[in-house]
Amino acid sequence: MSRGYHRLLDVLEYIPGLLIGIIALAIGLDVLLRNLGFVGLKGMIELIEYALFALTFIGITPALRRGAHVSVDILLMKLRGPSRRVLLLVTRTLSVLIAAMVCLAAWVALRDAMSSGAMIYKNFIFPEWVLFAVILGGMLLFTIECLRQLARRDAEDADDAPHETISV
Repeated sequence: MSRGYHRLLDVLEYIPGLLIGIIALAIGLDVLLRNLGFVGLKGMIELIEYALFALTFIGITPALRRGAHVSVDILLMKLRGPSRRVLLLVTRTLSVLIAAMVCLAAWVALRDAMSSGAMIYKNFIFPEWVLFAVILGGMLLFTIECLRQLARRDAEDADDAPHETISV
């Protein structure tokens, strides 16, 4: 099961980069068309908004796993021994709780959007629950990774560990 989880994150790790590349190409094409006197690509800004939204929730867990997630670790770098372990425990516990609350909120919103049949009407028309499904899926994986980090008792918790990321 652990191997499957890591393979899933390995695959998800490439999707944000791919989306950013597509966004860059689409913007370039749109600018080129406009400079040549044509009409820009319809719905381009909306597609970019959805791609940025998706890449955030798809990429959050692989980034956390790699230690590349945004962190504030100035205090942690100065601490050693029990103080360091307590701070790691507190921040990891907070990460799990916050991520789990976001999952719960996304689940409730997803369920409500599905039951009401809510739709998004812009350039593209689709069910609103799709957006909440992306949030729920991304945050569920993030919660699992936070739990894995909370449960981990290895060398990075040691007194001589120089650096640790905190994700809250």
